[in-house]
Amino acid sequence: MNLLLAPIIMKHAIGTADTYSQSFKYLGIPLHFHTALDLFRTLLLFSGLFLGPIIDNALLRDEDSQEEEEEEDEGWMSIYRFRDLIFAPVTEEIIFTSISTGLFIPLIEEDPSIEEKVVALTPLLFGVSHLHHGVELLKQGHALAPVLITIIFQLIYTTFFGILTNLIFLNSRSIWCCIAAHSFCNFFGVPAFRIETNNPLRRYGYWALLVFGIWFFRTRFNDMTMRMDTST
Repeated sequence: MNLLLAPIIMKHAIGTADTYSQSFKYLGIPLHFHTALDLFRTLLLFSGLFLGPIIDNALLRDEDSQEEEEEEDEGWMSIYRFRDLIFAPVTEEIIFTSISTGLFIPLIEEDPSIEEKVVALTPLLFGVSHLHHGVELLKQGHALAPVLITIIFQLIYTTFFGILTNLIFLNSRSIWCCIAAHSFCNFFGVPAFRIETNNPLRRYGYWALLVFGIWFFRTRFNDMTMRMDTST
């Protein structure tokens, strides 16, 4: 419903779009011939960031953990997986990136100086929207102090992630790239900085891949999130 209201608001209420087509373009909804390539490049960027966990899970896991994963994989597309990998990324990115940030794109085009404020402030809505998890923990009887720590960490993490998807959105002008990145990160979770192994080569190799992933992500971010066809 919000996705249908936003173009109406942009065209008739605030006058930042001349047509509905232009409104949807600002919201990053249209698909183009290069969208598939943009999605691939976005996923490749995040694969580089998660290179350590990906290689460790795919090549270096022991037989016991592999058997456990195979048991878990039997129901991998459970209702919770569907929520985390499809429903949440689609709905959250449409509301908190496509609409919340897309509404400002016409204003950013007129005054680029406000871009940093939009990138930094609109993700607070995304962060605050996750505070209900803390309320649920309190209702379950958890102590206040650890719940507050969880809430603060989650607020910081989700707000930072919102800034990240804002940057992807402004570079790619495609909400689909943001959804793909969100789903990818939900699948892998926060990378572990410690792994359970007695093999020092595996441990140091994992840390080296984490450092490489951060470097790769930092240096290639703009290149790999910028849309291929800048004329659309």
